[in-house]
Amino acid sequence: MIDATIKAAQIQANYALISAFIGAVGIILGILISWYTALHLQKVARLAETRRDVYLELIEHYSFMVNGFSKFLLDSHSWAFFFENITKFCITVDKAAFISTTETKKELYEFLESFNENLNRRIQSVNEFMEAVEELEQLKIKRKNLTEIFNKKMELLDNLQIQNPRDERIPKILNFIDENLKESEKLEKLISDQEIDTFTKKNECHTQLREMLDEVNDLTLPITHSLRKELGAKTDIKLDYKIHQNNK
Repeated sequence: MIDATIKAAQIQANYALISAFIGAVGIILGILISWYTALHLQKVARLAETRRDVYLELIEHYSFMVNGFSKFLLDSHSWAFFFENITKFCITVDKAAFISTTETKKELYEFLESFNENLNRRIQSVNEFMEAVEELEQLKIKRKNLTEIFNKKMELLDNLQIQNPRDERIPKILNFIDENLKESEKLEKLISDQEIDTFTKKNECHTQLREMLDEVNDLTLPITHSLRKELGAKTDIKLDYKIHQNNK
């Protein structure tokens, strides 16, 4: 009887120990699950925050690029700023594609491919315009140098004629001035022709860039919709397109 009681007590103790062990395992599993859940949520939150920052950076660089287009259309000397903003925008597109969903990544790379093809089709007109601008500036620098030399020779001539009208240098200076005037006349004709050529190429370049900008803006609408959707923002692509068309 006593042995049976002892065995029953041992069995009960064993059950209690097993129950306690199972309970401890349950608690540990609960802690691990909670930890993994919290860790996953933290990763999701960090990814969402990173996406937000990169997508906003992408929009910012797109605005800078558009501004670069506009500035270049007004001032050809801003070409370095123009190409720098294009480069930064393309780099940011790559960054956005790296952290986006597969669907959005596909859209971003398709956009980037279309953008590069569009730019390559029109870059020749930009290069031709820049070459024309550079050539015109070189001609104007040459004219400036000729004018400075002419003024110095005229000043020297005036002084010599006052001090000694029979100075033997006077005929040489007069001959130099005559040659200078002939060269200046030819140079003015070159500058005039180059100004016309530069103006023509400027108009062609501006037309190409405006067309490109309109096409790129149309391509960005579905991309913007996808990015905003990933960030949880409500968006109406039809309304966005209507607003875009009205602002053209």
